[in-house]
Amino acid sequence: MAQTVAVLTGDVVASSEYVRSAGDSLEPLRRSLEDVKNLSNDSLRTPMPIFRGDSFQGVFSPPSAGLRAAIVLYASFLHHAAGKRRPSGLRIAVAVGRVDRVPRGSPGESTDEVFRLSGETLDRIPRNRRLMVRTPDEKVNAGMAMGCALVDELLLRWTPTQAEAVLWMFRGKTQAEAAERIGITQPSVWQRLRGAGWEAISVFLERSRELLDDL
Repeated sequence: MAQTVAVLTGDVVASSEYVRSAGDSLEPLRRSLEDVKNLSNDSLRTPMPIFRGDSFQGVFSPPSAGLRAAIVLYASFLHHAAGKRRPSGLRIAVAVGRVDRVPRGSPGESTDEVFRLSGETLDRIPRNRRLMVRTPDEKVNAGMAMGCALVDELLLRWTPTQAEAVLWMFRGKTQAEAAERIGITQPSVWQRLRGAGWEAISVFLERSRELLDDL
């Protein structure tokens, strides 16, 4: 039976420079993909392999889970890459569309249009952007473009410590619990979340859920 899914496709920005300076350059990406798997709440419907050296792809249902996973992945990557020569982050495209069936193996096995759209969207992301969403509905696309542009401004300013605080929120922890895990005070966690724009990102994800899951 056909269903609506989100196909997330991404890669590491400026990965060739990162490879030369970071030893096992894929380790932060592997750990980040594992975080996405652990925090997906069964919304990740396929394996999420690394291919072509620094690229990755996965299928999510409901579609809003793909956008949530994109921000989890970005936060986790910045956190796990801390202490190395810092890469520019990730570029992530999320495309929403119908599939006849979800692939049982690698998502790259599918020939459904949404997979092509996800790859094309990734190729269209400018160097100064990190996140883009495409759907079959142009009105939804316009709203998502505005939201993603605003979120991009936050992501581009994140520090690894801010990303770590955001990651603990995605793990369902309170600020006090995150503070205990990190080894800092609760007000310090609050300051990091405020600097990361966590409240705005939460509103963006909630509004996106309403838009994407009704397609």
